[in-house]
Amino acid sequence: MKITFIVLIAVCLSFFASAQSEQAPPATNNLFLNHQSTTSPLKAHWDVQLSFNATDSAAGSIGQAAIALVNNEIWTSKWASDTMIRFDIDGTMIEKFSIAGLTGTRSITSDGTYLYFGTNTNTIYRVDPVTKTLAPPHITSAAINTSRFLTYDATLNGGAGGFWSGNFNTDIEAISMTGTLLTSIPATTHTLTGMYGAAVDNYSTGGPYLWVFHQGGANNSQVTAISLTTGLPTTFTYDMFPVLQSIYGSTSGLAGGCFVTNQLIPGEVSFMGLFQGTPENIVFAIELDPTVIIDDIIAVSLRPQHGYTQIPASQVFVENFEAGFRLDGPNVPDTVYAELNYYFEGTITGSDHLYATGLSINGSDTLIADFDPTNGVGQYTVELILSGSSSFTDGDQLNDTLRFNFEVTDSVFARDNGISNGTPYNVSTVDWAYAASMYELFQPDTIEAIWIQLETPFDGDTTFGIIYSISGGVPSTFVAASDTTIISSTINTYELTFSSPVILPAGQYAFGCYEGSNTTINLSQSNDLYTAGMNFFYLGSTLSWSGSSIPTARFIHPVFFRQTVDAIDESLALHFNVYPVPANDAINITFTNPTDQHSLVQIIDNTGRIISSMQVLPNSTQQQIDISNIASGYYYINWIHHSGTETAPIIIE
Repeated sequence: MKITFIVLIAVCLSFFASAQSEQAPPATNNLFLNHQSTTSPLKAHWDVQLSFNATDSAAGSIGQAAIALVNNEIWTSKWASDTMIRFDIDGTMIEKFSIAGLTGTRSITSDGTYLYFGTNTNTIYRVDPVTKTLAPPHITSAAINTSRFLTYDATLNGGAGGFWSGNFNTDIEAISMTGTLLTSIPATTHTLTGMYGAAVDNYSTGGPYLWVFHQGGANNSQVTAISLTTGLPTTFTYDMFPVLQSIYGSTSGLAGGCFVTNQLIPGEVSFMGLFQGTPENIVFAIELDPTVIIDDIIAVSLRPQHGYTQIPASQVFVENFEAGFRLDGPNVPDTVYAELNYYFEGTITGSDHLYATGLSINGSDTLIADFDPTNGVGQYTVELILSGSSSFTDGDQLNDTLRFNFEVTDSVFARDNGISNGTPYNVSTVDWAYAASMYELFQPDTIEAIWIQLETPFDGDTTFGIIYSISGGVPSTFVAASDTTIISSTINTYELTFSSPVILPAGQYAFGCYEGSNTTINLSQSNDLYTAGMNFFYLGSTLSWSGSSIPTARFIHPVFFRQTVDAIDESLALHFNVYPVPANDAINITFTNPTDQHSLVQIIDNTGRIISSMQVLPNSTQQQIDISNIASGYYYINWIHHSGTETAPIIIE
């Protein structure tokens, strides 16, 4: 079990002399004391006060979600179950237990006497913390949204008390102690997404604040303060992932429950949260002190607008990378400069230099750069480095750099980062359904399979791949289904293969898989790289598609056709002719046996890489392809139709 407890030295001289700790503390069962800050050497705000590995401490219990401080103990809940876990303040597990009649706890809060539990429903359950039993009457909330997060606020309803509540991407609603809806903060005002935990702060200067632990930001583990006076997000925001990654080696993270207290460390206000990390859940506490802010330029995000982590070589396009930053402190630089460096297989291939002016105190901005990955199949890295004008002192240069990695593949599209967060995704336990993700084809192409990864496969379940075209931002028209696959409990990954390659024009498509009645496919999912509006589900009982608000990337990969050079059969009985040979500006194709369905013509090089592709309409007898931008050399023409593939060599001068 790894425990960290950091004691801060409140002495003026040593405050400015503190150094950043970049190494994880040694694994030990004893309390670990350290006089070094794990954040900026100049900030008390965000200093880590306490942390421990809740998974190891609770004998391997993963999937913990809610968290609360109860009588100097830390209580957590296991996600969507009836299991509760008690820890002492040092991180040692006291017991696992359940509360009769209560399950699915996502949040816990207290009015000082009773605990109140949010279960992602409109019922707020009251619990006696001494007897660990339900203590009716419970509260039926009149809020529009269910209570995933729930936090008590003694100042609500004229001092009679109440709760702030909401769900992932909803309005934040104030509820009285009898369930009456008092007021709300619209989602368009607070602007946060993926909200999982929230806690009222009536202690910090400049408040009151509502601190939200949300699955936004660069690593889905962002802490952000909302002003309860205006409902607007403040500039007080912090990514929990980097510091917890440095201590525990986490590969990914997800925001969980949280609370705010002044009882953890005398004289300090603490934000305590549950980091739903991979491979382990981490309990942590950080200091809140919004008055201690230095001048700082902070790299907030670096991501492609389309959100792809793998792109087939046949679909490479010029991607727009968004580089987001914000400012902290009372002073503003005249100019913020952004250097973007582009790497292929570790070697720099180019760079862009952007800048922003006219910034305001605590302002933010997003710069956009275009990047065309033209070096072929391999690993690409986009690196962002921020700096300010010469007259501005950047107080923490460690948060000026971000990197994003993606891959150009021979045939595979992906949105996930390849690291499962361990939480399985399923649509319904009783209804048959589809789970799907959207991908955009920039060129016509041919799909041969849909690859999926299951977190918890079950013997005898069946599934198959599905393709729908997308119209108006939602799946609309059925295109094709693959052969049926029987699932084995010992196999996690499957290629759902189509009996005949499916020819697709350029456009947007939903690729997914079937989930049977009374079964759960339990797809793997990752916390990166979530892109809003890309996940969909279909229920057999409603026969309709809906967008999913769960902020994850599903392990669903469309696999496109790639013919290897060794497999090319230069058939003597071709049903098409190519001329002229050699050619330099355009080639013409005549079809001696045209098909009555859509087909595809491709130009591929000697490595099998697709250079160009074009859809052929049904019953076409000829097609012309522009080759003026293709380098001289030997190539092949593929004609792909529903009966098979025919190939012929060509020469381009």
